[in-house]
Amino acid sequence: MKTIVKIITLLLLTIAMIGCPIYNCIVDDYTPIVVYRMNNDYSQNVRVNISQGKVSSGVSWNSSMVTLIDGYYAERSMPPNMNVAYLSLTISEIMERRNNGEREFTREELEQFIIDRDPFIDYYSEKRDSYGQFVFKNHGIAIDTAKLNDIIRRGELETYFYKLK
Repeated sequence: MKTIVKIITLLLLTIAMIGCPIYNCIVDDYTPIVVYRMNNDYSQNVRVNISQGKVSSGVSWNSSMVTLIDGYYAERSMPPNMNVAYLSLTISEIMERRNNGEREFTREELEQFIIDRDPFIDYYSEKRDSYGQFVFKNHGIAIDTAKLNDIIRRGELETYFYKLK
């Protein structure tokens, strides 16, 4: 009986591992890609959420952010969030504070570090087709920068993405 269970488990794992490339299954199609341009390069800075003109969260950054051509960036974001402000603080400064056991900044203290309350020039969120699948079809966690750069070069962002700003 144990042998049968092992064989079935191994068979299911094998099907799962080779089935996705064959059947084009979706690994991470629940988190859309957003593409945007910013007023400045804030890729090393931390950001905060803004609500009603005030800081509404602690610092964050997105480790999935990638640099594209023509000043564009892309990342996975659920939901797409344009209500952010960038701070003069960098990711490394925040990590150093945390590693040294220093306390987190309060929301009120974070206000003094804001350098851009409206950082986005353009902001696009990935479209879905009539089946609810993302049109860009970038399967998996990684972002296909070559494909996105080609779309930007051809001026086709609005074919695959909704322009939110």
